[in-house]
Amino acid sequence: MQERPFCPRCGSVRVVKSGHAWGRQRWLCRRCQYQFTRRDGYGTPDEVKQAAVTLYGYGLSLNAVGHLLGSCAQSVMHWVCIYVDHTCPKPEP
Repeated sequence: MQERPFCPRCGSVRVVKSGHAWGRQRWLCRRCQYQFTRRDGYGTPDEVKQAAVTLYGYGLSLNAVGHLLGSCAQSVMHWVCIYVDHTCPKPEP
């Protein structure tokens, strides 16, 4: 039997099954009424994200990096923006 996850919004364990989406179980939090899909094991590994940022830094286009790593240009742009926000200091106005 599948164990019940906790709500990502409020942290409550009062969740119930609420159908399926794209072949995965959906859950509904009884406390805050937030509906979510458990995301364990999904997503892009951090090594791929770092490789995308590095390749973009070397001058490859977003489309080229996405094609090389099996992702899309929008994801590469998102990873680059997150990297810049976390590592580059913002100048004082």
